[in-house]
Amino acid sequence: AAGLSFGLNAALTGWALRALHTSGSLPGGGVALWLSVWCWVPGYGLVATLLLLLLPDGRLAHHWQRGIAGVSLLAIAASAAGMALGPYTYSDLPRDYARHVNPLLQQPVSSVLGWGGLVLIPCVIASLAALIGRFRHAASREREQLTWVALGGGLAVALLAGAFAFP
Repeated sequence: AAGLSFGLNAALTGWALRALHTSGSLPGGGVALWLSVWCWVPGYGLVATLLLLLLPDGRLAHHWQRGIAGVSLLAIAASAAGMALGPYTYSDLPRDYARHVNPLLQQPVSSVLGWGGLVLIPCVIASLAALIGRFRHAASREREQLTWVALGGGLAVALLAGAFAFP
């Protein structure tokens, strides 16, 4: 699901840029732009929460993690819906397309759904804590797998932090 989210975002962004830059070249540029603004949210949310809870064997380690998974899914859905219904942030769009507005703009609804991103932060922290707990109680093979996951996750966090630090 995360890969689909990322791939869809890349394809739709390219479609929107081409369609809106060259008039009449491709249909649906506005729709592609709208979808590309928010369709990446589920991918990042799933990687930062559910993937961490399910690694390395695809099962939740404890029954209490179901609550984290459920709240994470609700927060991801709320965040995506909030972005889908909110105004476009111009820092996310190329300058040539800053004049476009969200065709489904519902500012009050978007503001209410904005809680999703705030709720997702403790879910990510709880997912990381669950992964650390799983690592501490893991057998040697599982521990080795989780070590590689930690390396990849650390690099991803470092790159994401760098992207926000140096826009």
